[in-house]
Amino acid sequence: MKVRSFRTRLIALVVLLVFFTVMVLEVASIGLMYRLRVEDVEIMLQDQTYIRAEAMDNALQRAEMSVQILHEQAEYGLQHRADILTDEKQQETYRQMLSGMCMNTVENTEGVIASYVYFDDRLPYSENTTFYVKNAEELNRTIAPVGTPEDVEVGVGDWYYTSVERGTAGWIDPFYYIPYHTKVISYTIPLYLNDTCVAVVGMDMELEYFRELTADVRLYDSGFGFLLSPEREVLYHPSHPEGMTYDAIPEAYLPTVDYIFDSSMDSNNGIWEIEGDRLWFTYTTLRNHMRMGTVVRELEVLKPVYAMVIRGFLVAIAVAFVAALLTIIVVRHMTRPLKELTLVAERMSRGDLSTPITFAGPDEFGQLASAFRVMKIKMQESMLNMSDLAYTDAMTGVNNKAAYKRDSEGIFETCRKNMEDFALVVVDVNNLKKVNDAYGHQAGDALIKGVATALVKVFGKRNTYRVGGDEFCILLRNCFSSKIDDDLMRLRNEIFVFSESHQQVFHEEVTAAAGYSFYNRDGDTSIEMLYQRADERMYANKHEIKEALKNKA
Repeated sequence: MKVRSFRTRLIALVVLLVFFTVMVLEVASIGLMYRLRVEDVEIMLQDQTYIRAEAMDNALQRAEMSVQILHEQAEYGLQHRADILTDEKQQETYRQMLSGMCMNTVENTEGVIASYVYFDDRLPYSENTTFYVKNAEELNRTIAPVGTPEDVEVGVGDWYYTSVERGTAGWIDPFYYIPYHTKVISYTIPLYLNDTCVAVVGMDMELEYFRELTADVRLYDSGFGFLLSPEREVLYHPSHPEGMTYDAIPEAYLPTVDYIFDSSMDSNNGIWEIEGDRLWFTYTTLRNHMRMGTVVRELEVLKPVYAMVIRGFLVAIAVAFVAALLTIIVVRHMTRPLKELTLVAERMSRGDLSTPITFAGPDEFGQLASAFRVMKIKMQESMLNMSDLAYTDAMTGVNNKAAYKRDSEGIFETCRKNMEDFALVVVDVNNLKKVNDAYGHQAGDALIKGVATALVKVFGKRNTYRVGGDEFCILLRNCFSSKIDDDLMRLRNEIFVFSESHQQVFHEEVTAAAGYSFYNRDGDTSIEMLYQRADERMYANKHEIKEALKNKA
């Protein structure tokens, strides 16, 4: 009872220690994974946001540069054409120059829908007004006038007086421009002459261009992009791709929208909760003060962490279970080594040498285990030697008929399953009986050994089998006919060399007939079918050799 109690306490102690250690490591790993996950997601959110924001800012910057160049040219033309009010030819040249530049900037600036130099309708310069709207020739000719500040129509000319009142270059907040039938953002620069604003130079960019860049956000399954105007309107959201006013924004979203605009930082990260669902977001401010951002659900982001918690708990239980089994094995091994050695001895006595001897130690049991290992190795070597003798031809040293039967059937099945190619070569020594009768069996044995040696040189000992008194077979995998023909030519040369060196023994040329066949996947169902074809070709070759020797004589 004391021994059992000790075993139980030891096993319980080890299992609890292992379980506690695994749980501590698991908690530390989960904490580290959580921090790394948060950092990775923040980086991914920032990448998704900043890559698209950079594309938008680049488009905005290109538009600003184009408008600045157009403004400089328009201003230069006014300042250096003193007779522009009276000279119609000068006016037409000036207007054509502005039209060409407007068209060029629209056609070569990404996202731009229109470019213009719009003179005040009340000034004599108004005849020089030029609009170029992309893919809208009729609109270019019929663009609506701005009017006066008192009768200006919202969505038609209010952009003009907004630019004039501002007095400097800048972006106009997104608005629906009726002549275009779409929502645009505009960059304008007032054009002054003698401290008087006479025109507005500008460029309109279609808001759809920025919506498409925002909609292109791809992050997990739930990630999406959003775009806000400086007036805190939603310009794009997956559920409202056409946008919505600030008053229409759901109340749950308003704190986040206000946080984005009230923050003193142009770019930042944040988390908001909507009906118990936590969302992570990143935003940044564009050149025209719009806010573009990316959102993803926290649950989806942390799904791998939650899975790791469950997996870690299961791992801890599994490790504790394995630890219990190992502890039981160790305890039993420490107290009952003799049982293992007895079991090994019983199995070895039945010829089973596969049982491993795992016990080792400095005491008598360890010495006994070492002696068993030495005995086991010697028995395995003896069995291997016996196996080699059973499959080796005693006279020639090549594989015998039993080995051929074993290997040929195995190769046939393997090649059939794996769709591999292999060939069977049959070689028969000519005139063996004649040599035995004329010069004795000792000469016949020398003939067989000589041919076997030649076969080994050409095909290798591993592939060569003696299947009869004067017959050999060769099994070749992954071969082709030209290679076999070359090998058979080498074989004839080797036999010829052997024949030349033993003329005093055989008194005539030593020859051997050979034939081969390839495995036919569509027709061969057994190795015997290959053998039959190779044997027929071997006999045909034997007849050819006899005819050749007869003609030679």
